[in-house]
Amino acid sequence: MEGLNTKVRRLIGRAYGFRAAEAALALVMLAAGPIETQAAPRTAGRKRHRVPT
Repeated sequence: MEGLNTKVRRLIGRAYGFRAAEAALALVMLAAGPIETQAAPRTAGRKRHRVPT
């Protein structure tokens, strides 16, 4: 995963100046192959316990 992150960061640097974000994304998809774009699952926040006063 770390190698993919580095590759994407370098490609985004190369795409600096592109007028549309879609063009940069197309460059990443072309160079890195098919990537599943999936959001991380949301987790419920930690429950806060009341401190007795």
